[in-house]
Formats: sequence, structure tokens, C-alpha cells
Amino acid sequence: MRRFHPNSFPLRSLPSTKRISALPNAPFPPTQLIERMTPAQTPQLPQFSPEEWGSIQDPSPSALHALAARISFLSTHSPAAKAELLTHALTHPSSLSVYVKYYPRAPLPTSNKALAAVGNSLLGLFAAEWVHASYPHLPTRAIKAAVSAYVGPRTLADVAKEWGALPLLDGLVVQCIGLLPRSVIALLARHSSLADARNFTHTHFLSRIVDLEHLLNFRAPKVVLVETAAKFGMERPISRLIAETGRYSNVPIFIVGIYSGSEKLGEGFGNSLRMAEYRAAEDSLNRLYLTRQPSHLVRLPTSAFPSSFSYPHGLGSFSSLTRPPAPGEEYVAQELGEAEVLFASSDRSGKQAPAADPSASLGASVVGVGDGIQHAS
Repeated sequence: MRRFHPNSFPLRSLPSTKRISALPNAPFPPTQLIERMTPAQTPQLPQFSPEEWGSIQDPSPSALHALAARISFLSTHSPAAKAELLTHALTHPSSLSVYVKYYPRAPLPTSNKALAAVGNSLLGLFAAEWVHASYPHLPTRAIKAAVSAYVGPRTLADVAKEWGALPLLDGLVVQCIGLLPRSVIALLARHSSLADARNFTHTHFLSRIVDLEHLLNFRAPKVVLVETAAKFGMERPISRLIAETGRYSNVPIFIVGIYSGSEKLGEGFGNSLRMAEYRAAEDSLNRLYLTRQPSHLVRLPTSAFPSSFSYPHGLGSFSSLTRPPAPGEEYVAQELGEAEVLFASSDRSGKQAPAADPSASLGASVVGVGDGIQHAS
């Protein structure tokens, strides 16, 4: 059984060449429908729809084996077991009502609703811990946005398309297609190990390139930079003009750098001094918050979990969590980064950028844009 109810969501037909490899050679019309077509029962029969009937047929074993090979799904299991598990992962809850319509006496198959819920939690766990460990200074809201960018519904749908699962799903609804990767993660954690599910997530999702710089949006970057420097115990930032050209022309260009003592925090350019200083402050904050931890120093909390859990009496046994670690398995927690400065987080903060003179946001001790910038020696 597979896919969704074709009337529940707006579907787009796929080329017939893709349907041939996905659908098995099932008899048409179904024998169950022919057997029920007696004169007494014909008026009570639902209207037969070939599209509905085709949507509830199981994919062919060859299509399931090809999908399992493409994603390296449970390589230690037999092909029949992998095909059965993938069929479970492809069964959407909306198709159960159609299944009852055409097969009233057959037992209902299990949908992927529970698997998707577990897989969604695991994906969020793996993505959140990796983003936080790799970018320790990233603000909380930016971490949430980054997790959505890595394992959100649209990303899951794109990954399912890259797997070649569209002929098996027969629909382009993002919310429905995204259930397949979540179900696969849950099956890996259940039938293999938590480490395999985490490695699968890193291979297919967290290895993608996401531009996190666009997730940071500072309302008043110069004020935030001053407060952030004070929180880190750094000297008050000073903006300095590094280079300029065409000051009295129609298209001048200024390059401004922001320094804390002798350390250069950031650099920006613009057609005016204010624009260059504004961009330099943004660049300084981006360099701070997007500082990435070296990959060999990243410590993931889930790596301290046991690789598998035992279920002796039908319930999870977490006694293995309290066992002493074996030599070489000691987990060393990673140091937490500094929390971001909560500047006007409730939109009612009195510490706002001065509306009359925003150029003086770097403080009175700093020569601001309005009064002339200190030139680099």
C-alpha cells in the first residue's frame, strides 16, 4: 500500500514512464470488485475510480529494492525485510479510507503516522545538537531557523525527490512527501541503532550547505556590537576609515573597519561613510556569531547514548544509560558559547538606537561618522 488519497491533496500527474516502474502488474479491474458485483449489491457499490485504485497498490519489489540501494537502507537486512519496511514508510494515513473502500474485508495496513512522529523528533534532535555544537555563539532564534533549514518540510521533500521516491509517492505535496525521510530515520533507529540514524541524518541532511548569514538580521547592528563587545569584556569598538576613492565624485567608495583595541572585528564598504560603518558592524557581528567550531572538536550529546536499547518486557530499558563507560568511550562535554545580547527582544526595550543621530551609536568616546572617522595609520 502506498501514497495518499488522490482527492485529499492537489496532485500532479507524472509521466507514464515513471508509473510503469513503480506499479506492480496487478490485475485490472480488481477481482475483489468483480466478485462483489451482484445484482443485489450493485446499487450499494461505490463508484470505481482507476486512479484511486491505483493509488493504494503496493510498489513493485524492484522499485523498493532500488530505493533501498540508493539510500543504503539497512544493508544488513534481507531484501524482503527492507521492502516490507519501506512499504510501511510509504503508507500515508490518508490512503486508509480508500483502502477500506476497495478492500472492506482485508485488514488495514499500518500507516507511517507513528514513524513520522518519531522520526521528526529524532531529526530535530540531531540537527539542533549539531548546529549548536558547530556554531556555539549562534542566537537561539537563528538556531531554530537553521534547524528548519536543514530538516524542515521543504528540505525533506527535496531529499525525497533526490532519492527518486516521487514515482512511489505519486504526489508533490510537501507535507506528505516529507513523511518518508522521517519514517526512514525512525526505522533506522528502531531496527539498527541510534548512531546509524544520526550518521544517516548527517549524510543526507546536515552535509548540505546552508547560508546562515541570511538568518541573522540586526535592527541596529552598531548598538548591538557595542553591547556584545562589553559582554565579552572587549574594548569599546572604534570605526576607522581604511581606504576611500572618489570622495568628491558621483560614485564614491569608502572602506571602513571596526577595531577593538588592536583586533579587527569586521570590515564594510559603501557609497557613504554611514553605509560603510553600518556594513562593518554587521560583518563584525556575523564573524562573531557564525564562528564555527572545528569539526574534530565538535562533541554531540547523543554520542554518549548507547548504540541500541533492549526491550526485555516490551518497555524501554534505560539501565544501560547509567553504566560506567568503557575505556575510550568517555564523553567530554563541549563548552557552551556566550549567549546573545537580548537587545529590544520584546520591542519595548528602552535601549534603542537614537533616532536623531544613529551614527553616534558607537558611543561618545568613539569618533563617529557624523564627526569624522579616525583614519588608519
